[in-house]
Amino acid sequence: MHQLATAMDMSKPSSIIFVVVAASLVVFFIVRGIRKNNKRKRLLVEGVAATAKVNKMNQIGGTNTASGAVAVDFELTVMTREGVSVNAKIREPMPLLKLGRLSVGDEAHVRYDPNEPDKPVIDWSKV
Repeated sequence: MHQLATAMDMSKPSSIIFVVVAASLVVFFIVRGIRKNNKRKRLLVEGVAATAKVNKMNQIGGTNTASGAVAVDFELTVMTREGVSVNAKIREPMPLLKLGRLSVGDEAHVRYDPNEPDKPVIDWSKV
């Protein structure tokens, strides 16, 4: 009986550590998601408008019914305002209403930060 009590006492610190680590990860991913969404919104307003050829697209997840979108990995060739072609690999939430309206070989309207033209966002309002 004494061994069982000792084993249970030893598991308490590890349980606390597990809860702290799990909570920290949850907070980390929430903050990261908020920052990414804020950056996306900022680029859609302040970013440089450009076009990008869709070279490849692959749906990577199921439908998020809360947002009405599916996660899609895109490989794009962005034509910057300086006329330079930049390859970009991005993951974008694709609105369900836009499924089938953008395919490989199509041109998409994007916005990008001039310091990071390889990280554009797709302007879904123009698809």
